[in-house]
Amino acid sequence: MSWKLLEGKGYSTLEWSSMNEGLRDKDIEELKEAYNRIPGANKVTVVIPAGNIGLGIAGTLQKLGLKQVKEREVYYKDLRETTDFPDSSLEYICHPSTEEAQRCLSLILGSPEEAERMLDGLYTEVERDKFRIYLVRKAGKDAGFFIPHIEPYTKTEGRIFFFGITPQFRGQGLASEVHNFAAASLRMELKADSYIGTTDVQNLPMKKVFQKNGCVKIQSIKIYSR
Repeated sequence: MSWKLLEGKGYSTLEWSSMNEGLRDKDIEELKEAYNRIPGANKVTVVIPAGNIGLGIAGTLQKLGLKQVKEREVYYKDLRETTDFPDSSLEYICHPSTEEAQRCLSLILGSPEEAERMLDGLYTEVERDKFRIYLVRKAGKDAGFFIPHIEPYTKTEGRIFFFGITPQFRGQGLASEVHNFAAASLRMELKADSYIGTTDVQNLPMKKVFQKNGCVKIQSIKIYSR
């Protein structure tokens, strides 16, 4: 099947796995079949290349009860020439305690419930030996959090499951430094050959981070949900 299915507690995501290829009629039929097997109570997300949205495809998605909720940009970086972690003035703690992780995530996401939901999704979607959890501190205070991982169904495609800076340290230029370290960790610890990152079209600060750290935009994708 040309669709990648990621599932967690109460949600399912169907992502077109051949983003550089067009959708054919049989691919749409596969989507319908996979979609109809998902429990009705689940939140469903479908991810497809923005350039592949014709009237026929859009109509099919609408009939399935899916509505477009956002458009995102996809960035790429070749990691094969990364040979070490970059110098940094920040403290990086790999696999902090559950209490430390949830405290920092709650600051970033706004509530303990959202923090727990995010971690539950990680443990459901990604194999335990395919990710790292990092807490970032500056001057002894929680400053950021990120989770590099190897994308499911791939061997060497690196992604960042979560990336965030705590409110106290936003707007101070830390995002680029932390993101650069996160990308390096994909290569140094998880042996990724490449990094794929995504962000909303309107998220100018994150797009600047990608560009500053040598990532190149390769396409746009559209997100549908029910």
